[in-house]
Amino acid sequence: MRSQQKKDFDILHKIYDEVQRLNKELGLKQIWKVDNGFFETRIDISENGEYDIGNGKLPDNGFEMFCPDLICFKNKLIIEYEEEAQPHSGYAGAKLNKGHFPELLNKRDTIRDDYYKRAGFTLLKVWEGDIRHKLLDQYITNFITSSGNTLTKKQA
Repeated sequence: MRSQQKKDFDILHKIYDEVQRLNKELGLKQIWKVDNGFFETRIDISENGEYDIGNGKLPDNGFEMFCPDLICFKNKLIIEYEEEAQPHSGYAGAKLNKGHFPELLNKRDTIRDDYYKRAGFTLLKVWEGDIRHKLLDQYITNFITSSGNTLTKKQA
């Protein structure tokens, strides 16, 4: 495994561990899957918002295949880890490596986010800088406990 891939998997698992810790601490009954590169989180989405959990075959006609970094199918929640452009990488490097500003978002991610929205999934983007600035706990807590997104022990 390339070192960049390993770094990305390490970060994904750090986010996953934080989600699981908060899930337990807050008494939630959310089941999350993390993408380890084997299509565990695969979801096929059509342009009109229909979706199906990936089945190991090619997507049906009219459907696009996506593999979110973390997904809770039951509550329709997705968390994507986003890398940021490094300082002085220039506009092309920023476009390739993403950035917080709309003009720096890459087209593939923008399309992906639109498909998630069409299918009714709620998306949280965790940026590289959020982890560096120790904002992960706060963002994930707000996300997984926001109204309509959780199933607590009392509701189960």
